[in-house]
Amino acid sequence: LWAVLENLWSQSPLWWTTLALTQSPGNLAILHLGQGAGPAGVSVLIVAVNGGLALAWQHRSRSWLGLTLGLWVMGHAIGLSLYGQPLQDLPGQALRVGLIQGNIPNQEKFTPAGRVRTNQVYGTGYRDLADRGVDLVLTPEGALPYTEVAAEVIAPDLFAAVREREIPLVLGVYGQNGRGRPTNGLALILGDGRVHGRYDKVRLVPLGEYIPGEDGLNELGIPVQRLSLVGEGFAAGRPDQVFRTPWGPAGVALCYESAYPDRFRTQVQAGATLLLTAANNDPYSPRMMAQHQALEVMRAIETDRWLARATNTGYSSLIDPHGHVRWQSQANQVETQTVTLYRRSTGTLWVRWGDWLTPGLVGLAVLSLAAGRWRPG
Repeated sequence: LWAVLENLWSQSPLWWTTLALTQSPGNLAILHLGQGAGPAGVSVLIVAVNGGLALAWQHRSRSWLGLTLGLWVMGHAIGLSLYGQPLQDLPGQALRVGLIQGNIPNQEKFTPAGRVRTNQVYGTGYRDLADRGVDLVLTPEGALPYTEVAAEVIAPDLFAAVREREIPLVLGVYGQNGRGRPTNGLALILGDGRVHGRYDKVRLVPLGEYIPGEDGLNELGIPVQRLSLVGEGFAAGRPDQVFRTPWGPAGVALCYESAYPDRFRTQVQAGATLLLTAANNDPYSPRMMAQHQALEVMRAIETDRWLARATNTGYSSLIDPHGHVRWQSQANQVETQTVTLYRRSTGTLWVRWGDWLTPGLVGLAVLSLAAGRWRPG
């Protein structure tokens, strides 16, 4: 029942996270069950162990206690066996990624002073990272919160640096869909200063980036702008997007999308060999930043991929496929950092089969109920 509840809830626009997050990042071994069954595998074990302990206490039953402890040991044994597997990354698959944490408050970005600072921080940061010999530069979500055309006018120093150094840039910038609605996404800018690919955020923040059911409310004559400060709101990107880089497809996600494992799974299925994420956590506290990063620890483990993340205020980081945070920024500071990740072509059971555990458990429950009803006598 818990697995079904989480599965249904995760299909809604109001999803945040699974019970499995309680184990991240403190219990990396048990999180490796996600490689086989996704977050549902971890959540089901948590519920089963706690339910078993409750039954053992209620009935003062050593049998229930023994079964529960056995389940707990078995789950950790499986997780530890996966956790102990060496990564075996090849030097030829290495990619040096430069991360820029701009630390420009949201309320400052659209002011004249904020535009000057944006141009300076990202232009200087890009040149610094290019001089360090990176292969790619990644910026936060909404680093330049303007359309692609306006972004070049707002930050001419950054675009000039790209044409000068010719290091690919993944830039947080707005776009437009086919109907002229704004989108929030990442643009791949190559050495000619032009956009050669983009990803538009699929899972938007309800009431923060769009109004759920907006079209229906408009038809009913309800002024949706009164329900939120987003005004027109963003349009969602297509779920089947492929973000192509000079090194092949990359799995990308923006901020809130880290709570949706399938956004990562489908991109890895489509050939993504690494994960790049961008977020804007201003004005949230370091506690929220840590929780957000803990989600991406789970995504790296479930997909068996290296993950580099750039945020506006923190935490920017590098996470390996075992969930280790190899580097983490300081909160609320401007930082530029070079990290090395490795492209991987492995495929976990969860990536191939998805959430097979929930329908499997439903099937077992139906068979159990049927057997109990039809039992002779």
